[in-house]
Amino acid sequence: MKKVIYIICSLALTFTACDPMEDVYDELDKVKKDNTIAATELTEDDYALLKDSADYPYVAADHYFLNEAEAAKLIPAVLNNNYAHLTNGATVTVAYNTAVFPGVSNSVSSWEKYTVTEEDYTANGESYPNFNSSGDVYKFLGKKYPDAAENQLVVLTYDYYAGSLSTITDSFYYVNGRWENIYHVTSDDYLSVKNTYGSFSGSDSDNMVAYFDFFLKNDVIVAKEGDFEYVSYYFYDSSDKSRSQRVMAMYFNGSNWVPAAGAVEKATLKFQKKNNTWVPDLSTLYTLTSEDYDWVGKEENNIGSANGRDNLRIHGNFSTYNWTTEELYQAMGAILKLRFPNAEAGQKFKVTINTYPGGDVEFILIKRESGEFTKAEDGE
Repeated sequence: MKKVIYIICSLALTFTACDPMEDVYDELDKVKKDNTIAATELTEDDYALLKDSADYPYVAADHYFLNEAEAAKLIPAVLNNNYAHLTNGATVTVAYNTAVFPGVSNSVSSWEKYTVTEEDYTANGESYPNFNSSGDVYKFLGKKYPDAAENQLVVLTYDYYAGSLSTITDSFYYVNGRWENIYHVTSDDYLSVKNTYGSFSGSDSDNMVAYFDFFLKNDVIVAKEGDFEYVSYYFYDSSDKSRSQRVMAMYFNGSNWVPAAGAVEKATLKFQKKNNTWVPDLSTLYTLTSEDYDWVGKEENNIGSANGRDNLRIHGNFSTYNWTTEELYQAMGAILKLRFPNAEAGQKFKVTINTYPGGDVEFILIKRESGEFTKAEDGE
């Protein structure tokens, strides 16, 4: 009987040692231990979960947030749906789409065509019936439209003298509280893309971005990545046979002019589950400047040691051979107190400093009720 028991035990040990699921069990134990998901990226289905957010219809429809604050407010609903099983202390870093140009739209609140008259030139203080500078034009717009509304569009025809007299038709768009002279599609532009109607219509929808890219490349000789332009164009709506002046916001992506409204880029935001609520890590990012290093190195500020300050003044960065971790936090805390005197207690800062020999290193500090900025402890 003892032999049978011995054989059974031996077999049990053999099967345990060869368990093909052992690595999986180890991985599960690891996940349970740190309770952390390193990263996840929102999918179309995730954005669709936010379809009932009435104030943010574009989130579910177009899959982006206007800014970090908006993402911080809405993403917890997605995490509650996808990661309800995670317990307090769990952290999830979420990648999401954010608007490249938040607040930019293609809307036109009202529009009109207007030709400046001789009476207008006189009322504007011109000696002759023409404008002589862009300042004259903006002065006229301010007088003509003293109560201009946001996104109001005016197609203005006027005489302009610059060595010789010419008649110009321009588009002016009232945006962010001021008039902007924006790109106006001309009759020659329409003809250059074989359009003889002097307006675009629904049949041009698939090609208009390419047309505008072509126009702007011919107009903006040296475009830099990130350059921004509004394009004003005439549009015929065949459904009601109406014509209107419209705008499209465009930006240069380094190769082509592309639509700016709705343009997105990737961003990430970390969340931690606290008291069964997903809390965003809305840290303020700050990188020390040369002025900051100079300030820390001044003897009268008495930060760190004399040797550390001497080394900082010579090399312009923190040598970890001369600065202890505690002294580095002291220096960063003093800089944050100087640069962000009105920060609220509890605000978290991610501070990047240049060190030797470690290079750029990031530290996290929090403003305390006392007004001091100190090291963020684990879990904060």
